[in-house]
Amino acid sequence: MSGDNKYIKALVEKAKKGYHVPFRELYNLNSGRVFAIILRLTADPEIAKQICKNVFIEAWANLSGLRRDVPFTLWVIGIAVYMSLETLRKDESNNKKNKIETILEKEAREEKLKLLLKDKLDLVVTDLIPSERIAFVLHYIEKYSIEETSDLLKVSVYDVNALLNKANLIITEAFADSYVKTPIANKLKLITLIIEAPADIWEEIYELIQKQKFENSSSTVNQEALLEKNKVGNFGNEKPKAESKPHNKKNIIFLSLLILTIISIAVIWLIFMP
Repeated sequence: MSGDNKYIKALVEKAKKGYHVPFRELYNLNSGRVFAIILRLTADPEIAKQICKNVFIEAWANLSGLRRDVPFTLWVIGIAVYMSLETLRKDESNNKKNKIETILEKEAREEKLKLLLKDKLDLVVTDLIPSERIAFVLHYIEKYSIEETSDLLKVSVYDVNALLNKANLIITEAFADSYVKTPIANKLKLITLIIEAPADIWEEIYELIQKQKFENSSSTVNQEALLEKNKVGNFGNEKPKAESKPHNKKNIIFLSLLILTIISIAVIWLIFMP
C-alpha cells in the first residue's frame, strides 16, 4: 500500500493536536474500508459495527504515536484486523459460539448481511466456518501472505493452506453452474473493498471524543486547583520570620559606649596614679 498523500498527512497532523474535524475526515475516508474488513471477518453486522467504532476510538487515543512513515489507512486497518480476531477469539473462549443460533436469529443476521453484501461470493464466504472464512478473507481479499495469515491465526502454514483449500472447495461448489465461465479469481476482482459503515457510528465516536476531552480538561483543572491549594496551605503554615527590633540596635550601641568609657577611665587611672 502506498504512503499517505499530502492531504492525508495534513489531516493526521491536525488530528494529532486534538482537532476532531480533521479526524472526522479521516474517518469518512477510511470507515468504509475498515467496516468491510470487519464485516467479512466476523460475518455479523452488529459485532462489526461495535468493532468499527472501537477501532476509530483506539486510533484517536493513540494517534500521537503514529509514525510519519506509516500510512494512516494501513495503520487503522491493522487495528481493525487485530480487534476483529481478538473479539472472535474471546467469543470462542467464552463459548458464545457454542450457543445454538435460533432460526429467527440466523435469518435476521443473514438479512442484514444481504443488505450490506451485494455480491454472492461475499455471502458464500461469510457462511464459511470462522477459521476458513478468516483465512480466505485475509489471504484472498486483503492480500495477506500465507505466512502473515499464519501469524495472525496463530496456526501453522500447513493449517492455513488446508483451510484455504477447504474454503475454495465449498465456494467452487456454490458456483458450480458458473465456475467454468467465471473462475473465483475473476470473481474476487469484482468484490468491492468498501462497504458503507452505519451512519450512527461517527455520532457515538464523537460523543466519546467529547467526553474524553471534558474528562481531560476537568483533570487538568483539578490538578491546578490542588497545586494552588497546596501553595495556599504551605503559605499559611510558614513560620513568620523574626522581626528585627529597633531597640536591640540601641542596646548594642549603649553597651559599646559603656565599654569604651570604662576602658578610658582605666587608662587615665593608670597614667595619673602615683
